[in-house]
Amino acid sequence: MSKFKDKNTKSNMDIKTNYKDKKYKKVVNGIELQKALNDKDTEIIFLEDGEYNLLNNKITISLDNKIIVGSDGAVFIDEIVIKADAFLQRVKFINKSKTYRNDVIIHILGGAEVVLDGIIIDGCNLEETVGINLEKNSGSKITLMNSYINNVDTGIEVNENNILGKIINNKFSNILIGIKNLGQGSVIENLYNVIYNTFEFKEKGIAIAFSTGVNLGKDKVRLVTDGINFARILSINNGYALVKGYGIFNHISTKTFKVSNGEELDKAIQNSDNGNIILLSKGKYYGNICITKEIAIIGEDDVSIIPSENYDEDFTQYGLRINSSNLFIKNLTIDGKGNGKLRKDICYFRDGIRYEGEINNNNKFVNIHIKNIRRRGISIWPENIRGTEIRNCIVENVLEQQYIYMNGSGKIKNCILNNAVVSICQSMDYAKNKK
Repeated sequence: MSKFKDKNTKSNMDIKTNYKDKKYKKVVNGIELQKALNDKDTEIIFLEDGEYNLLNNKITISLDNKIIVGSDGAVFIDEIVIKADAFLQRVKFINKSKTYRNDVIIHILGGAEVVLDGIIIDGCNLEETVGINLEKNSGSKITLMNSYINNVDTGIEVNENNILGKIINNKFSNILIGIKNLGQGSVIENLYNVIYNTFEFKEKGIAIAFSTGVNLGKDKVRLVTDGINFARILSINNGYALVKGYGIFNHISTKTFKVSNGEELDKAIQNSDNGNIILLSKGKYYGNICITKEIAIIGEDDVSIIPSENYDEDFTQYGLRINSSNLFIKNLTIDGKGNGKLRKDICYFRDGIRYEGEINNNNKFVNIHIKNIRRRGISIWPENIRGTEIRNCIVENVLEQQYIYMNGSGKIKNCILNNAVVSICQSMDYAKNKK
């Protein structure tokens, strides 16, 4: 639906201006609307205030490239069926169906590519109601922006062999599941275009549910194999929403813990499962933090990892001790002189970040400030490490050895290493793969 790619956030006036030479109609009821939809020459349809439905059928879009623009008082009161490419803006749907369960409010099929912008869907809390349904194996695509889906069990039901396009800046309220049936053959075109959405649940619910066979990409579609990173990106980009895996991804959940002190942090790490996210509130946390699960640890504001005054001076302290793969660590300061109760002339952390396990792959460190370290800023010494990413980090005042010691393969991007004697020590394997 290339026609709509640059027009899916236009205002009514923009549409009128850009299509001033096109044929348009104003309609006041469902019968007039269906006639306009069946007219191959009519491209834009403006809805006047009123209720829109058909007595013995569903309003159906069967011809490509129809644009429907609503008004404040225009309301669809029954299911609409979309079988062709279409763009709907400022349209309201209120479920007044006499069926009390298994209702679908917008049903998309036939390979249609549909853009919905600024729409409102109210399912009226009828049982098992779905806001937007893409018929199984229909090769259809949905783009949803700036919209509000309320009082339904499921916001968007993607289903097999359909496509999720841009899902941006929407509110899902009083629901059980926001987006579901992202499974066998379904595709998210761009993971970073599912963003800025909020989810509020009727009861304990799930924002996004995905399972075996979900794919990513547009021109080159690939099967999702890294379920933790997939779920984590979706969660972080949508306000730490709960993303849950099923099938082979059944062990993955982005349950979020928010902690404000070291004791809470320790408990959160112990109680976490793969894919969980731990948010650190502003403050100072003792180091020697041992991470053994595939989780994310993110500082929200001015979070420092500092040495403890309760250790004997002969006891080796590190900032973070890494014993897991698929970690995402962001927005921390690791300061070997950060504890005002200790001597100011000693760097108490031997390493800022130290790998301890032999197989710690695909770890990402972003926006980490490491300073006042005795030996190494970041020490990745095992030889078989793969997929490390160190990005937007600052390392300074490392006394003895390397600011970054990098074995295995990975990337170091956009980092600042201040006044280093040896900035980066890399293995031959890293040197071959750093690009």
